[in-house]
Amino acid sequence: MLDNKKCILVYILTNEELEGLKKANLEVIVITDDMADMKLDDIIGGLKILNYNDRLPEQKLMLFNNFDEKLLMKSIKEVRAVVTGGILATVTPTSIGWTFEYLLNHLIEEREWIATNQKGR
Repeated sequence: MLDNKKCILVYILTNEELEGLKKANLEVIVITDDMADMKLDDIIGGLKILNYNDRLPEQKLMLFNNFDEKLLMKSIKEVRAVVTGGILATVTPTSIGWTFEYLLNHLIEEREWIATNQKGR
């Protein structure tokens, strides 16, 4: 668990989905295309270095930061009641130093690898 702000970083959620998360009393940080080159620890810390990036994939993403296991399980249920689809992940000691663009692409590749390699099981 990372010793920093407990929040969910989200990308490409609808206004209705964002409102649903806020009603569930979850602190939400919305990531926009112009934050793609920022590191997660800077985003969580509230730093804003805006540099528009049109290379980001159109993929919903919800990143849980600093949630213990019990709260994570509860929060995932709350998120899934409001948000359809998308990738759910946690911020790790390694990924907190990555740019948002790198992490998003990495998670998409990981999901595709799992889907490909689990066929026939």
